[in-house]
Amino acid sequence: GLEHWPLWRRTGIKALRAIHLMPPSAERLAAFQEHYGPGVSFLFSWSSFFVQQLWLLVIYAVVWMAVGVRSLRGTDDRWVYEVMKAGVVLWSVWVAFVSTWRYTANLPGVGGPARTSDISEDAITRELTLKKAVRRAKLLLVALPTLTVTVVMVLATFVSVTLLVLRVVFIWGDCINLHTAEMVCRDASVKHSILGWAAEVACDVLLAVLFELFNWAGSSVSGWIAGLWKYDVQSDALLLKGMLELCLAAIERVGFVGCLAF
Repeated sequence: GLEHWPLWRRTGIKALRAIHLMPPSAERLAAFQEHYGPGVSFLFSWSSFFVQQLWLLVIYAVVWMAVGVRSLRGTDDRWVYEVMKAGVVLWSVWVAFVSTWRYTANLPGVGGPARTSDISEDAITRELTLKKAVRRAKLLLVALPTLTVTVVMVLATFVSVTLLVLRVVFIWGDCINLHTAEMVCRDASVKHSILGWAAEVACDVLLAVLFELFNWAGSSVSGWIAGLWKYDVQSDALLLKGMLELCLAAIERVGFVGCLAF
């Protein structure tokens, strides 16, 4: 605990944990898991980790702003600006990758039959080995392709919406020709007035609707995959379902941030 530490040190650590620059203490996570279950403990741990990664993105953005990268967009040094955008995409990939192995849940498998004098230890071992092989085959041949297709669909949709916005602004709104050093054109409303503004708002509404649809799709896919494992204890299946939902939600948000970089 922190009670034996100096006051200044306790205050500093509590402040860092309050803004999620430090992970929650092991005692707090253990208390969460004991009182609320492993699912809540996982939510708490993952949200703290994600906020820590957002602080990295804040520092990254501040450094590039101090360099004055925005002033390089229309110059021969535009490649520096592209490097900055690529860094945001790499951050997105990093968060999505690290979040898959940062939390290793202890999910008990399907319990084997009770050991009695009529069942040999070899028979029990063979049955448990077979069940483990079946679960791994389902993970490899069913769950993994399903998750991959879901993630690809999510990212492809966000890219499509981003391209739609660019088309509305630069093609339909003709900003590709109207934008000059004397006149700034970054909105379709410059050419189409209220109609152009309404078109951009419609794109934002479409994105919000897609977020809701993907939340529902992620929950459905996660529940279906958790059902494939056929856990004996419902809490184990709910924990796996919650982990999958969080991973898919993280990829959705992170993928959206990556799309915004371009």
